[in-house]
Amino acid sequence: MKNVLLSYIGSFIDKSNFVKEKLINYRKKSLRIVYYHMVSDENHDYYFNNKAVKIADFKNQIIFLKEHYEIISLSSAIKLAQNNQPLTNKLVITFDDGFRENYSVIAPILKDLNVTATFFFTSNCIDNKDLMWRNKLLLIEKYKSIDFFKRLNEVASKFKIKKIEKKQSLMSWSKQEWPMNKKEEIVNCLWSKVVPFSVSEYLKEKKPYCTSEEIKELSAMNFEIGAHSLSHPIFNKLDYDTFKYEIKKSAESISKIINRKVTTFSY
Repeated sequence: MKNVLLSYIGSFIDKSNFVKEKLINYRKKSLRIVYYHMVSDENHDYYFNNKAVKIADFKNQIIFLKEHYEIISLSSAIKLAQNNQPLTNKLVITFDDGFRENYSVIAPILKDLNVTATFFFTSNCIDNKDLMWRNKLLLIEKYKSIDFFKRLNEVASKFKIKKIEKKQSLMSWSKQEWPMNKKEEIVNCLWSKVVPFSVSEYLKEKKPYCTSEEIKELSAMNFEIGAHSLSHPIFNKLDYDTFKYEIKKSAESISKIINRKVTTFSY
């Protein structure tokens, strides 16, 4: 219902030039930051159903934004702010998580349109070394069987966490009940009980994320590269030391890939 309503609202706004003009001009002196995750015509099983932006829609959106804003880099926006310079009509475009479409789909479109952007990478997933825990949950949900809740409760008992409620989604359960320092152990245990193939087999076949070489190329194309943590935890559930570690180590590992200091982080 929520998606249908949002689609209806979006369609209405798209068809109403008056509403679009009002939204564009609203607080135009403020910096705008638009962030994306997945741009693809494929409905990947490791991503949220129907949440990816279609390629043609993405291109049209960038053309629209370019017509109405001055698109600048994130570092340029930071410098302007630090020097108390106006950010009127300025807009920054960013991408989270580091899916392979950053390199194969998004970058060519942006280069063709002469638009800059910042790509934020989840370090542990670079080179398809691992599948981010939330994406694992989406796959686990898709392979549930008759004894699904029994297996979930076995895992809950093993890790001494509250059992999932019948109408609760895995995503909601993990956000509410899982300790972040155990999230990888819990999700991998769930995977082993539910999914009929290993994570490594899946990654070898699907290759959801960018490689180090592709990230180097993005950097060489003058796109900004930033950090998006090591493992994509829920940050407000972390203690300070873990919070600091996730940010610092992610930035350091990506700096080594692109051979330049990473100074931006997507929370």
